[in-house]
Amino acid sequence: MSAWRSLLPFGAGLILLALAALVLWQFGAARKAEGEARAAAEAAGRWQAALAAQARRIAALEAAAAARASAATTAYALTREKLQPIIIRSLEEARTHENTPAGAVLCLDAGRVQSIEASAAALGLEGAAAPGGGAAALHAHPAPDQP
Repeated sequence: MSAWRSLLPFGAGLILLALAALVLWQFGAARKAEGEARAAAEAAGRWQAALAAQARRIAALEAAAAARASAATTAYALTREKLQPIIIRSLEEARTHENTPAGAVLCLDAGRVQSIEASAAALGLEGAAAPGGGAAALHAHPAPDQP
């Protein structure tokens, strides 16, 4: 039994060495898991930052699109307003419109109106200038197939 007694310290040393290796292996595994968790947290942080930046870019693009749509709508409304005919029903409306910059360009001065009326009178078109005279001028002559 003396041989076994001489192997006992060697066996205890091997057991201690195995335990130390197990502790070191567990410590390494814990550090590895901690590093992986830290890396996952950093990746999640970067992902959240990228999502926030993308959301800001989308919001900026949506705001720019809304501004462009508003500008286009305004431009369309202004163009449409310019194309609308101006219907003047009274002398007061004509005078008011004549004093605006747009009216000054479109309205004839009194001399031109009088010269147009004089030309119409010289041609014998006095009836056409009266309200409702256009219909009479259209139907003044009988149709060719009627007696």
